[in-house]
Amino acid sequence: MSKFCMQCGAQIDDNAASCPSCGTPQNPASDKSTVQNANVNPEAGTAASTPLIDIDKIKNMPPEKKKKAGLIAIIAVIAVVILVILRLLFSAAAYKDPFLKFEDAVNSGKGKYIYRAMPEYISDSVFDDFKKSEIIDEFEDTLSDVREICESKYGDDFEYSIEIKDKEPIKKSLLQKFEKEILLSYGEKVDVTKGYEVTVREKYKGEEGKENETSTYDVYKIDGEWFCPSLYNSFLSSYNYSDTIDKFLDYFD
Repeated sequence: MSKFCMQCGAQIDDNAASCPSCGTPQNPASDKSTVQNANVNPEAGTAASTPLIDIDKIKNMPPEKKKKAGLIAIIAVIAVVILVILRLLFSAAAYKDPFLKFEDAVNSGKGKYIYRAMPEYISDSVFDDFKKSEIIDEFEDTLSDVREICESKYGDDFEYSIEIKDKEPIKKSLLQKFEKEILLSYGEKVDVTKGYEVTVREKYKGEEGKENETSTYDVYKIDGEWFCPSLYNSFLSSYNYSDTIDKFLDYFD
C-alpha cells in the first residue's frame, strides 16, 4: 500500500518517515510541529502569512510530475467546458419538450406523458379535485380512442411523429398578453419569460398508408417550464375530452 505526501502530493510508502521527493517529514507529530512553526513568526509571536505549501519546492519538482499535474489540470478544464456546453444545448432545446411528450403519449397510449406536460397553474386550477391516477386514466381513455381512429386509417402499426422545422421568437408584448389570459382563464398569476412560434411537420404512418401535415404552434416558457397550450388544450376543456376526438375526426374527414 502507499500514501501521498501532505506537502507535494507525491506517492510514498506508508512507512516512509519523509517524502523522497520534497523531504517533508511524514510523522504526524512532526507534521503538526511543522504546520505550527510554518504559521508562526518567531520574532512577533503571531501568525505569519507564509503559505504552508512551499512554491519553490513545487517549482523544483521533477519534470514528469509537473507534466502529470498539468495534464490533470487540462482534463479538468475540458470537463468543465463540456459540461457548460451540454447545459447550454439542453437549455436551448428545452422548448421541444412538450412536442416530444405529446409524441410519446400518442405512440404509447400512456397518459403519464400528458400529465407530465401540464404546468403547475393547470394542475392547481383544472385538476385540483382529482387524484393523479384518475387524471392519467382519463387521459389514457382518450388516447386509446385517438389511436383507434388512427389505426383504422393507417394500420395497426401506426406511428405518430413531430418534426420541428422552424421557430420564431414571440414578442414580449404578446408574452405579457398571454400572462393576462392565464390569469383571467385560470385565476393563476404566472411568469411567461419566453416563447416561440414553432412550425412542425406532423407525420402519420402505418402499413396501410402515411400522411404529413404542417402545423404551427405557440410554445411558452411558463414559470420556468415549457408548455404548448394549443397542442394540449383539447385535453383540458372543462375536463371534457370529446374535443380531442373531434379534432382527429375533423382531420381525417
